[in-house]
Amino acid sequence: MILFHVTTAAEEAAAATEEVETAAAVVEVVAVAAMVGVVVAARSGCLQKLKKGVSAYPGIECSGQIIAVSAIVTQWKVGDQVYALVNRGGYAEEVVVPSGQLLSVPRSVSLEDAASLPVVVVATVVMTLAYLQFKLQNIKEQRC
Repeated sequence: MILFHVTTAAEEAAAATEEVETAAAVVEVVAVAAMVGVVVAARSGCLQKLKKGVSAYPGIECSGQIIAVSAIVTQWKVGDQVYALVNRGGYAEEVVVPSGQLLSVPRSVSLEDAASLPVVVVATVVMTLAYLQFKLQNIKEQRC
């Protein structure tokens, strides 16, 4: 069995407030989306080689309920249901998320479904850009 140690929200919040007064919220995680490649990389230790600020622990998509917000956050409040794409241990029970990375869960969407929304958005953007690049390349080739 491989266990992951993910810092607690209190430890993350303390670290964040030491750096600067951060606009962030603490989210009690209800659901996560699993990207198998990221989980395998984390379990094998590959993510520890990444730049500072990126957690070696798995979980980058999550959804849940805000349980605390920093004093300078005005657009979110305790109790809001949100989803986020995070770079620090989204598989934890609680995660500190910069307020700009939070999105409100639509009323018609469950928290379980909302956890998968960030990866859907990212995949859509990546595929759209790849398609446009392909089309532009074809246009350039036709002009020559």
